[in-house]
Amino acid sequence: MSQVRPIEVESKYRIGAAAEASQLLRRDAFEGFRAVGRARTTQFEDRYVDTADGAIGRAGFAAR
Repeated sequence: MSQVRPIEVESKYRIGAAAEASQLLRRDAFEGFRAVGRARTTQFEDRYVDTADGAIGRAGFAAR
């Protein structure tokens, strides 16, 4: 029997004020999605790569 794996959905929003972010994090549902656990903070650093002349970006792609 195959096992159903959860799907990760990442949404990014530009938020103008810290109070606005706090209000959104307290909600149980947002944009049709329902929270399955508590909100948590994660920090990471992306490193985007491209050719010296930027050919990947000009072609409409990104690699990280």
